[in-house]
Amino acid sequence: IAKGSGIALPYAPTFFEQATQSFVEQNGNNNLINYYNIARGGQNASWGAAKLRERVEEMNKHYGSTIIPDLIYIKFAGNDSVTTPESYKSSMTSMVNQFRELYPEASIVLISGKINNERSGRVYGKYHDNMFALERALESIADVTENCIVAKTTSVWNEIVKVKDYTDYLSN
Repeated sequence: IAKGSGIALPYAPTFFEQATQSFVEQNGNNNLINYYNIARGGQNASWGAAKLRERVEEMNKHYGSTIIPDLIYIKFAGNDSVTTPESYKSSMTSMVNQFRELYPEASIVLISGKINNERSGRVYGKYHDNMFALERALESIADVTENCIVAKTTSVWNEIVKVKDYTDYLSN
C-alpha cells in the first residue's frame, strides 16, 4: 500500500473507513459511498473550528468538485485532554454550526476520545476525568442539535482498560 493512501501502519483502515464500509455492507454493496478525510493530526478543537472552512475548501479543490456529504464525523480528543469542557464545547459547537450552514441535510456524529495511557510520559494520561467531561460536552451539543449523535468512545475505552493493560493496544 502506497504511502499517503489513508491507511496507517500496520495498514489497518481507520475507524471512519471501517464505519463507511459497514454502511456499505449493511445497506447493499451496490451503494456508492465516498469517504473524504480533511483531518490533520496533532491539532485541537479550537484549531478545527478556526480552520474548518479552509479545510473544506482544500478538499473541494483537491477533488475538483464541491463535495456534499450525507454523514459527517467530527473527532477532536487527545490534543484536547487539557482543554476546559467549556472551551471544547464552544469549539465543537462552532464546527457543528459551520457544517450545518454548509450541509444542512447532513447527519453529524460527534466522537469522544479514548482513554490514554496513564503511564505515558506525556500529559494525556493524567486527564481521564476531563475526557469524560469532554464527552458530556458532546452529549449536550447533540441534545440540542437535530440529526446529531455522539459515539461515546471515552466510555468504551474506560471499560476496555478495566480488563486490558495499556500495552495491549496501540497508544502513546
